[in-house]
Amino acid sequence: MRTLLLIAALLSVLGCEPAPAPRPDVTERPAVLTQPTPIEPSAWLRFTGEAQAPRTVDLGFEIDGRITRLAVMESQQVKAGELLAELDLEQWILAESRAQAELRLATQELQRVSALRQRELISQAELDLRETEVEVLGLKLKQARETLADATLNAPGDITVLRRYVDAHAHVQSGDPVLRIMFDNELDVVAAVPESLVATVTEQQVRSMHARFDAAPDRAWPVEVREYAAEADPQTRTFAVRFALLERPEWNVRPGMTAAIELEIATGQVSPLTLPISALQTAADGRFFVWAIEDAEGAVQRRNVTVGQPVGDRIEIRSGVDNDTTVVAVGGFALQPGMRVRPLEGAAP
Repeated sequence: MRTLLLIAALLSVLGCEPAPAPRPDVTERPAVLTQPTPIEPSAWLRFTGEAQAPRTVDLGFEIDGRITRLAVMESQQVKAGELLAELDLEQWILAESRAQAELRLATQELQRVSALRQRELISQAELDLRETEVEVLGLKLKQARETLADATLNAPGDITVLRRYVDAHAHVQSGDPVLRIMFDNELDVVAAVPESLVATVTEQQVRSMHARFDAAPDRAWPVEVREYAAEADPQTRTFAVRFALLERPEWNVRPGMTAAIELEIATGQVSPLTLPISALQTAADGRFFVWAIEDAEGAVQRRNVTVGQPVGDRIEIRSGVDNDTTVVAVGGFALQPGMRVRPLEGAAP
């Protein structure tokens, strides 16, 4: 019994001792760090335009003839090498066959004459004459084959047929346009740009530019300036500027479709300092603060800040920090005064 009383008394004494004070958290927490920076506001300008083919080509035959086959329709897309149109081939096939037969007979005659010459039964001049004849007939066959090929019109690349000038069974002359085409990997948007903008905006002020089509207004495609008119339109005082699409929409864009060019232009005015909105923390009294790095060890302390207007995903900071202040941009929700942070490598604020 005495032993039990002694143990109980000892436990009661130990239980009355004060608990040890909590040790400060010195663990380095990863965080995205940043510094306040000014940004230059921008303005958006919009110009109505239309899709146009940058390069159209009129295709025709290099020989005269009657079209027996017109294999494409307007607006049809055609792969490289596919048949577009064809003339009546009968006379050209006969011409090629005739040239082949003449060359074959002349070659046989040359072989016979060569054998006679080796036996010195004919003169060298006779052999030379036969050799020349074979050479001429070889050129005649080559020309017949080229003419036969010219009677067929094939797509010079992946194209879209914009216009048919003639119909099947029409007789065409050499050089007459038969089809107008555009190459499918090329498309521009032409817009009328006011002369005031052309005169004052520099290339360095243009932050971005893209096109939107009425057929898909929620999508934007990047563009670049291909060329622009040297003179303004005398009625509208605008310049026709041709913008090349850097990415072709996945749906079927046709020349003449309505489009708009949107330009983001730097205004030349510098805003106050800004921070990512994610850097802001809210105190219990509703005031905003940020976690600022206060020493070389990375310890953080609260800095009350006064905010202004949001600018995209950033916000103006009118007081509380300066250009040299390093603040926690992401990861500040779990911090306490005096905690240390280390930069999270590879992360952008």
